[in-house]
Amino acid sequence: MLASTPGICFFERVRHHTFATLDDVLEKTLPVSRECLTGKTFCARCRRIGKHAFNSMDVEKYVDGGLNQNTDTAGVSLNKPDILVKLEVRQQALFVVEASLPGLNVFPLGCQEGVLSLISGGFDSAVSSYLRIRRGLMTHFCFFNLGAGRMKSR
Repeated sequence: MLASTPGICFFERVRHHTFATLDDVLEKTLPVSRECLTGKTFCARCRRIGKHAFNSMDVEKYVDGGLNQNTDTAGVSLNKPDILVKLEVRQQALFVVEASLPGLNVFPLGCQEGVLSLISGGFDSAVSSYLRIRRGLMTHFCFFNLGAGRMKSR
């Protein structure tokens, strides 16, 4: 349903876990990431909300090292990884992103501001205006004629 909803660029499938230590974070992340990391470079990224004895970079370093040792990866690449392992820590909850899926990434129906359509008398400008109206955009028109007002030479 999310994949066919206008206005959604992407959405993610996430697993929810509870944890107590960084070992628990690695233990929960390993099964999700093991297969997709084979032969590829990777990097862990963590968002952290709440008070903990560690910061986001500590989680990233620990998970990077643990995944690199326990899987058949091509290594850790902080600049341009093939795979990005996304984590979020909120209080004692851990969210591990399994997959990031594309959405339609088009205009949401009826929630954009008005648009101006230039009508030149040709077929293409009328069709593009019709398509914008059909997508729910409030369309205003401005007609112009480039052929009018030309002087004929004798």
